[in-house]
Amino acid sequence: MPSSTAKKIAFLGGGMREVELAKALIAAGFTVSVSGLSPVGQLRVPTCLPEEAVCDAIALILPVSGVHSDGRIKEISDENAIIITKELLVQLVPGAIVIVGKGNPYLGELCDELGFKLLELTEDDEFAILNSIPTAEGALVVAIESSIITLHGSNAFILGFGRCGRAIARMLQGIGARVHVVERNPAKRAMAVEMGLTAIPFTNLKETLVPADFIFNTVPSLVLTTEVMETLHSHVVIVDIASGPGGVDFAAAKALGIQAILAQGLPGKYAPLTAGQILAKIVPDKITEALNIGSGR
Repeated sequence: MPSSTAKKIAFLGGGMREVELAKALIAAGFTVSVSGLSPVGQLRVPTCLPEEAVCDAIALILPVSGVHSDGRIKEISDENAIIITKELLVQLVPGAIVIVGKGNPYLGELCDELGFKLLELTEDDEFAILNSIPTAEGALVVAIESSIITLHGSNAFILGFGRCGRAIARMLQGIGARVHVVERNPAKRAMAVEMGLTAIPFTNLKETLVPADFIFNTVPSLVLTTEVMETLHSHVVIVDIASGPGGVDFAAAKALGIQAILAQGLPGKYAPLTAGQILAKIVPDKITEALNIGSGR
């Protein structure tokens, strides 16, 4: 198999976590080109125009946060916007791989049309499990900063018990909160019980959440409606980490005087170095596996 030396990887947009990934790829023998990546100075790689960055690249790495529905890359200001278009992507080599945290129909359709493999990191178990740790820590930071009471001794409810829900539960348990898990899946409720937590089915949310001091939502569909929230304590803090638009009626929460925060991209905000190290651990091997090339190491 050919060496990865001189194989070109393009970065469009991103922050410190993508910088850490770029460092790992350079160390593995790849050539890196960047546009819209900050702080690029740490790489000692000159920035270039998006068209130059992607030209003849075997892989394109987009920010973990992804792109908007019109192709604009997130985490880049409007005045410096980079838009993913067919004309831009066609400059990648045939059969290239496009890597993003979470894709969307726009990006998926473009990749299908051009014959590129789209790798969504949020669909990868290893990444999702490791990334749940800085996500959970960030969620607790948001809760602490937004509340007038301590997490210790509070009634903390977690809606959904997936990877992030479990990580949040363990941390809340360790800090001394009374942790209640609301979950539809009986097997996941059993997991919560095994951890020593209270497990509740997703049946009567309005009554279930009455004693809540904190609510951490991981469910990516509307679950916290006006009807559910109107009986909550005035001091309750809702931290919604579900993918946009989240699971909270934010307009209703505001009208009720309830603090509800849509807290997305937490690893990049609160632990970008750790988040970058997670990318650096996983992505280089994903590239070599997907493109069937040597590691260069």
